[in-house]
Amino acid sequence: GFEGRLANADDVLTRLEPYNVKLVLSGHYHGSQVTDHAGVVHVTTPCCSTNAENADGSPEKGFRRVTLDKDQIQHEFIAVPT
Repeated sequence: GFEGRLANADDVLTRLEPYNVKLVLSGHYHGSQVTDHAGVVHVTTPCCSTNAENADGSPEKGFRRVTLDKDQIQHEFIAVPT
């Protein structure tokens, strides 16, 4: 899983509070993590390239399909063959 943390993570999280944010998506870290912080789901997705390594050392490669609906958010990791 994710072992790092942005130096200004607390500032970023505080800045999101007034905006009713429900989901934060990230992929640049190239690792898999899903966490909830004060009702905001944070999702990081592994690398999709089969010739690059994930920063967290995990073997999974793929992308995430996100479905947005008026009342809910769903996300699913889709693995690609390696």
